[in-house]
Parts: sequence; structure tokens; C-alpha cells
Amino acid sequence: GAAEWTTRNWARVWSVSPAEVLDRLLVNKALEGPSRLHTHLLSDGGEPIAGATGTVDGTTFVAGVLYRDPGHESRNVGTALIDHVFRWAAQAGFSSFDLGGGHDYKGRWAPEAGERWSFKVCASPLCWARRGLLSLTSSLRSVLGRRPTH
Repeated sequence: GAAEWTTRNWARVWSVSPAEVLDRLLVNKALEGPSRLHTHLLSDGGEPIAGATGTVDGTTFVAGVLYRDPGHESRNVGTALIDHVFRWAAQAGFSSFDLGGGHDYKGRWAPEAGERWSFKVCASPLCWARRGLLSLTSSLRSVLGRRPTH
């Protein structure tokens, strides 16, 4: 239940769509069995207050999502959890820890050593419909004299 608790709370904080939450929960379930998903949970009096998920990619541990209860923010539970996961990953023998990109605080934990990529996975008809909608929106903005915002 730790991965689900962490993912649902993370999603609530970041206003993640219900469809993405469901996708993440399904991926979590699929990765639990072969020990490719690891979740670390900090508790206070038996109640979870912070959680972090991550997956294994060869010899690299890849950070997933992190949630910390705002009521415990003054106790730096997010920092304590990240520190714990770093120590655990080193002790578990991983050659590297991929924090992902996008936030300056990550540079305090480790030097940058890669690039950030993203992609979307969807069924072909959905992708075609999305591309068509983006193309139509772009054309309408051009006709109306507005610049695209994406």
C-alpha cells in the first residue's frame, strides 16, 4: 500500500489527472512483482508522513514520485527521505541514482549527468485525434493572429 499511498497523495498535490493516476498505479502494480519498484515510507507513530517511489533500470535507481505531508514540512521530512533513499541505493549496489530533471534542489544532491526526455504513449486513433486537434488549434490561432502557446 505504500506505493499507492505515495502516488495518490503526490497526485493530489500536483493536480494530476485521474487517468494519469490510474496509469501510474497500474504500472506500480506491474513492477512490484519483479522487484523493479521500490517504495520508501517515513512514518510518525505508525502514520505515513512521506513516501518516495522509484524503479530499477539495470544498475540505475530511477526516482519516481515523492510526497511529504505538509503538516511535517518544518521537520524536513522530504530531505530526510531523499537522504535515506540515496543511502539505500548506494548500499543496494546501484551504480547511479537518476533524480530526473526540472528542479534546482536536485543539483545539491548530485551533479547533472544526462538529458531530460519525455514521451506520450497512446493508442493510434487517440494520437491522430490529438495531432489533428493541435493542428486545427494552431491554424485557428494563425488565422486569428495569435501565437501558439504550446
